[in-house]
Amino acid sequence: MSLLPAALKAPAAAGRSAPWAVLRHRDFRLVWIGQAASGIGTFMQVVGQSLLVLELSGGSPVALGTVSLTQAAAFMAFSLVGGSVVDRFPKRQVLFVTQSLLLSIAAALAVLTATGAISLPLVMAFAFASGVVASFDQPARSSFLPHLVPREELPRATALNALVMTAAGTVGPAIAGVTAATLGLGVNFALNALGFAAVLTCLAFVRTAAPPPAKASRQPLLSSVGAGLAVVGGNADLRSVVTGYGLLLLLGPSPSVLLPLHAARVLGVGGAELGLLFSAVGAGTVLASVVQAYLGSGRRSGAFLLALAAWAGALVVFAASPSLPLCAAALLVHGAARNVVGTTAVTLMQLLSPDDSRGRVMSLNTLLANGVRPLGDFGLSAVMAATSVPLAAGAAGAAVGAYALAQLRVTLRHRGA
Repeated sequence: MSLLPAALKAPAAAGRSAPWAVLRHRDFRLVWIGQAASGIGTFMQVVGQSLLVLELSGGSPVALGTVSLTQAAAFMAFSLVGGSVVDRFPKRQVLFVTQSLLLSIAAALAVLTATGAISLPLVMAFAFASGVVASFDQPARSSFLPHLVPREELPRATALNALVMTAAGTVGPAIAGVTAATLGLGVNFALNALGFAAVLTCLAFVRTAAPPPAKASRQPLLSSVGAGLAVVGGNADLRSVVTGYGLLLLLGPSPSVLLPLHAARVLGVGGAELGLLFSAVGAGTVLASVVQAYLGSGRRSGAFLLALAAWAGALVVFAASPSLPLCAAALLVHGAARNVVGTTAVTLMQLLSPDDSRGRVMSLNTLLANGVRPLGDFGLSAVMAATSVPLAAGAAGAAVGAYALAQLRVTLRHRGA
């Protein structure tokens, strides 16, 4: 007797009206469950690592920023190479290796922290190592997904992955705070290691046949990287998505950077109001994740560009507003649009890239999200310090919005031709 709900056993055509129907695919379901467990653990480690750095450095924000930049440097150096390697080997085998290494890093952090043998240089080394491994792991996970579901259901599968990571980003830090305060920071890292063990267990039961190595396996590594970039350069829609998403991550300030500064310097409010602003971003993100789980993420570059324009417009409104309610409303739209942009970008990159170069194309997503964004935050923080928070944030939103509108005009012209 099957334990699956009827909606999950419905045929693919009916899946369009059932948000969870894509979970009827056994292998996708296994990977999705593993990602949920691992996602919670990952966010627990992020919080635990930040608290550990502050503890070891005597509360130094410089040390915290240095560790973040160290990890970002690993992504900048290895993401494109990681994508090329992923295209040379079966994705499932790559994931077994990367998840095992990430488990080992988390377990080592747990033991060293629990025994008091951890130090700030060791934390930086582990942060760099985890960034290197993730440079291979993330393109492998993204390029493995299209092999787990039919092509027409890939948008919904991507949206469902985004939904579970959004939930993990809410649950993980909350659990991390409790465990850090009651059981010690080492427990956060140990639970993250268990999350990776859950992924490995789920992967062991996946039956999807591993695709054969692509043509990249017959190319020199650097030539393979260049060939992957040429795929993006040769596809106008793919090029537009990567460029637009890259601009958002480079110029758009993270909430953790923007909101505290805007609350203090522009709105003149305290912790309670700052919490409201963060909650508005989170509510928009959750709302967009749920809606996309029902509808499936976008399949056309026009939807991506519309969401990008909405993100930019909301940022401009937020930057220009001295009103707390208006700021909160703008952030609700901002968070929702940011989620749609990210999910749609991943979907389009998967759909538009050939099978034999998908790992290299998806490595650009890894590079942008984990390498370019921290560098963008660092640069934008300096601009805010030199000018003002509203001017820097508003200019960033205007620049991204101008790009989105220009690309939308080109897209509409081509469709009307």
